[in-house]
Parts: sequence; structure tokens; C-alpha cells
Amino acid sequence: MTLQSNIDVQEYGSLIQAALNAKLATEDSTYNHAINTKLDNDKLLVWLNEPSETIMDINFKNQVEQIIAPLLFPGYIVKFKPGLNLVERPNEPPESSRALIYHLHHGKYARLLIDNINDTQLFESKSGNLGIKLMNPDFFWFPRKSNHMALQAVTQAGKTRFITYLLPNLKGFSELEAERGSIDDSTNALIVIDPKIDPVLREESMRLHADYIYPKIDKSDYSFINDVNTKLGQMIDLIKHRAEILKEQPKTKFKDVWVIIDEGLAIPEMANTKSKNIYFSFLDRLLLMSASTQVHVILTGQAFNAGQIVSSFARLQFSIRILMTPKVTIENSQYLFKSLDEASINNLIVDEDEYGSLGVGIITSGDGQILPFKAPFLKGIR
Repeated sequence: MTLQSNIDVQEYGSLIQAALNAKLATEDSTYNHAINTKLDNDKLLVWLNEPSETIMDINFKNQVEQIIAPLLFPGYIVKFKPGLNLVERPNEPPESSRALIYHLHHGKYARLLIDNINDTQLFESKSGNLGIKLMNPDFFWFPRKSNHMALQAVTQAGKTRFITYLLPNLKGFSELEAERGSIDDSTNALIVIDPKIDPVLREESMRLHADYIYPKIDKSDYSFINDVNTKLGQMIDLIKHRAEILKEQPKTKFKDVWVIIDEGLAIPEMANTKSKNIYFSFLDRLLLMSASTQVHVILTGQAFNAGQIVSSFARLQFSIRILMTPKVTIENSQYLFKSLDEASINNLIVDEDEYGSLGVGIITSGDGQILPFKAPFLKGIR
């Protein structure tokens, strides 16, 4: 039996109640039992018995979160969600008819260990949605619900290896959706744009017969950015073509196509002003136009400052956002995780494993919840 299956919910629930009473002790909470809790496998409810001296506001929410996040670890992971998240308590009197809800994961998330890069980690949910596994035991990316991915990390943090892990899964996803009835219009499922010419990413792209675009040694930087813009333009034409079909057949699904851009900020540095503007414009249009046409963008960079890779509005189209860093700060999270403030960051637990800080950070998957992330580890690949 695993830790997750052996956790005593009642024991943890009593511990939480005692800890809140001790750490938020006031005459109000200690003697009148104003603060109450209920723990389930996937959530914690915290409510006040009014009238109470305590105010159920964002400061109270942060205080509770600061207490429960380390207290529940590793039995539970507290998923951060911005704002004051209230739920109704049905059939309760007005004095206690609402509660703060904290979403939980039963047990820690663990890193995937990949022995063979050819092995895909695809999963079909009970509702029939196809997903790609990102962490054990049960964290998946469902690309048709969360279209685009942004990944921010400094050099040597593991972002290119994570992209390498994704490649066979992305291709397998496209092939499986085509088998399930999506229209295959013969477009290559994988477009990989690699300004670094990473040897492992290049080898895997070639093995999977991706359209691999890279700076050629015998040609100028302008030639590379021109190749990139040509390919992005072709993707926009594909989106337009698919959109025309959808006008007549709105329920049509197409084979998924993935535009993977590693180190997206490095590309415009190689261009003149005209080519740079075309690149930014094409990338914005791809992100804004592709939601219903099964064209996905996966973009990595060391920063996502407004206007440096994509516009602020286009940046909102990234449903999956990953920040790889063992230390989350206001500075490194402000563009992909705008909702995080100092108090929220202090409450986040970014835990490491035997592989250290490589590929460690935080992730959000379109539902507004932020949780710790550990990228898959590819054995035999550094």
C-alpha cells in the first residue's frame, strides 16, 4: 500500500483544526470555536461561525494556506488558486453557510522516469479526452482542452530535455486522434524550430521525421529567420484553410499539429526589424487563431516579458504554463504567473527528489490551480 492510500483523513483533519486554533489563536477562535474545518481526500473546507472577530478575506485565506501547506506535506499537496475561493455549505444556517475551499492532491506528485524515449505516456480519460502524462500518479495535459504551452526556464534548467520527452508523445497523440476519426490533411504533425541546434533535440526530431528548422552554418542569420517566418506563415494558411472547412462542417476535428519553438526569444535577435516584426506578428496570430483547428504552439524561453516574444493578449492563450526553477520569486514568475504575490509564493512548496532541482518548478493547467512540477527524467540523456 502506498502513502496516498494509507493517509488517515480524520487524523489529518484533527491536526489541521488544532494547528489553526493554535496558530490563529484569539479569544474569538479559542473560546467560541469560530474557525472550523472539514478535510476530504481532494479538498479542505474552512469556515467561520459568525458573528466572528475574524474576517474571511484574502489575508485570512493566505494565513490558513501558510499553515496548512507545510503541515499537510507530504500527505497532501495544497494547490494554490488566486482569489477568495468560496463555496456554499448546503443546509447549514446563515452563520456558517459559506466556506473557503483549498484544493488538495492526495500525496506528492512524482517525476516520471523514462527508460525508453520511444515509449509514449498517453492516457484516455473517462470522458474520452486524450492526454499526455506529465507527472505521476495522475497529472496529465489534455491538449484539446488546453491548446498551447509556455515553458520558462534559465539555461541548463531542463526545458529542452522536457521538449525532447514531449516529441514522441505529441506525434503519438496526433496519430491516435487521426485513428479516432480526425481528418488527416497530410500536414506534418511536428514542426520543431531550434535556434540552438541542440544535438539531442535534433536527433529526436530527425528520428520522428519532424520539419526541423535550424540555423544553417553556411547561411546567414537572416536566412534562418526567413525560414522560420515562412513556416509560421504556412501554419497560418493551414489554420485559415481548416477554418473554412469548419464553416460548413463545424463539428470537424483535424489531426493535431504542433509548432515547437525552443528559445523563442533568441530567434528575433538574429533578425532585422522587418523580419522581427513579421515573426512577432505571425506568432501572435498563431496563438490567437488556432484554438478550434487543432494547431498547437509550444514555446520556451528564459523570460516572457511583454512584447519580447508575444503580446500580452497572446500570452493569455497559454493554458499550460510551466516555470522551471527551484526558487520561485516575484521577478521570475511575474509574466507567466501574474496572480502570484509575495504571500502566495511563500506558501508554495517546490520539493525536490533524488534528481535534484533539474526540471523542478511550478505548473498551471488552465484551471487556475498552481502546483509543484517535476519534469520527466530521460534515462541515458543529459
